[in-house]
Amino acid sequence: MDDLQTDFVRLEQVCAGLEKERNFYFGKLREVEVKCVPDAEEETTITKEEILTILYRTDDNGEFQQPDEVQESDDDTF
Repeated sequence: MDDLQTDFVRLEQVCAGLEKERNFYFGKLREVEVKCVPDAEEETTITKEEILTILYRTDDNGEFQQPDEVQESDDDTF
């Protein structure tokens, strides 16, 4: 029985780590998406370099940074 509980705890930890990683990369893609959608006032363009900067951004320790918080748009069209 202890083996099952140990396995369960380990799998919960793995699942939590995978969810954190998923959210990390989804946040980066969402930030790129927001920059690609034009505002009502102006046409938006994003360069390849800007996209790569978002995707490969790291902190001072060389760790990947969490993406900036972006506001959810009421308009879900792309």
